[in-house]
Amino acid sequence: MYKPAQNITVRGQYWQFRPRQLFTGSTASVDPPYFQNTAGQPSFSNGDFDLWSLTATVDFDSFAITSATSDLKGNFGINIPLSPSGFFSSQFFPKMFAQELRGYSTGTGPLKWVLGASYQDGEGPQSNQLLRPGVSINADNNTITKNYAVFGEVGYGLFDGKIVPRVGLRTYHDKRTFEDATNSLPSTKDVTTWRANVSWLPTADLTTFITASTGFRSGIVQSQVQVQSLQLAGVPASVALGPETSRNYEVGLKWRMPNRALSVSLNIYQTKYKNLQTNTPGAITGVNGFSNFGDATSKGVDYELEWRTPLDGLIVSAVGNTNDSKFDRVAPAVQAALPLFRPGSRLVNSIEHTSRVDVSYSRSLSSRLEGFGNISYGSTGNRLQSTAIYADGYGLMNATLGVRMGPYELALIGDNLGDERGPTFIGTTGPNSGSGPTPRTMGLRFRADFQ
Repeated sequence: MYKPAQNITVRGQYWQFRPRQLFTGSTASVDPPYFQNTAGQPSFSNGDFDLWSLTATVDFDSFAITSATSDLKGNFGINIPLSPSGFFSSQFFPKMFAQELRGYSTGTGPLKWVLGASYQDGEGPQSNQLLRPGVSINADNNTITKNYAVFGEVGYGLFDGKIVPRVGLRTYHDKRTFEDATNSLPSTKDVTTWRANVSWLPTADLTTFITASTGFRSGIVQSQVQVQSLQLAGVPASVALGPETSRNYEVGLKWRMPNRALSVSLNIYQTKYKNLQTNTPGAITGVNGFSNFGDATSKGVDYELEWRTPLDGLIVSAVGNTNDSKFDRVAPAVQAALPLFRPGSRLVNSIEHTSRVDVSYSRSLSSRLEGFGNISYGSTGNRLQSTAIYADGYGLMNATLGVRMGPYELALIGDNLGDERGPTFIGTTGPNSGSGPTPRTMGLRFRADFQ
């Protein structure tokens, strides 16, 4: 961070991330872990990303202006051996430049507002190859997008700020082109989304709200290999999917004791999707795709609880979700090819219950040294897969134990202490195949924070 003047703040960030896996996430068995039918070929899932960003804010008497600039370049991909002597390789080389400029109110008056615009210029080249005995498909392609959006929201505090209505609007324009060896398919999309919210704040320790909004997700672009795999399974598919839209409703409250010892949050929501973009199994082993073949409704409850116990430094918290997601409409051709997808059936890959409990403790060990620790247990319910098989629910336990001295921190980290293996996604070679959590991992973390 850099402050050239009292009212100007500049923050810069650079991040390089290089994940390396000499295997893919799906195995013939998760416990004991092994691969089979690899035809003596290596399997990997690797990446290399560079991200930088620069954010600058200028504060005035009653409003502020923020500029956020970022740039991403990277590559990532997979290589999957296919028995007896083939493979599927998919490599991606994304690039993205993004700029956002927004102004917003900072004064103490009843009028609150934000107004801004954003711009993105990016592309996602892909190198895709499928090789099997008698089959060789090269499906290199690229998706180019230049899009911009203009957005704003205004709210006004009524009755001395006890009731605050807000309305927001966003207009989005996207010019997108899909290119491969034989085609260049341009498309243009204009979408307007909105949000309306009313909050009631009867006291400083209680907030209730109700929100209605619309959402939008641009159509996924997939390779010709994925399209052919879906078509062989009898599923209508295309390289560029149509956009997905949603309508969202939420009611919630947040309450805390005046001394902050206990805090509670509760949200009830419902989202209705149109032209849902869904991961869909294909006929070629290891090659699934995406299609938008129906509508769905997802509804549920989010909850959160935090208790600052009478023992100084000890905090107990819990978060969770209960969800019910079902298809409302499914295209007849998809129902014929994949009977699992039908109106009223559970949304594929949805999880009905998740929860997590955390216990944290910190205390001074000396005038300069502070000790801290955390242990958590997270539970994830079963998952219905597109093959009509349920992946069992599972639980993960993590822990951190460390010390801080001034700007420095050193901690021992333990992830998945119970060594849960899953599978959390079941593969095609048996009930113990597929992918699961990262096995038990121990590590040291060092941090330095200079203000």
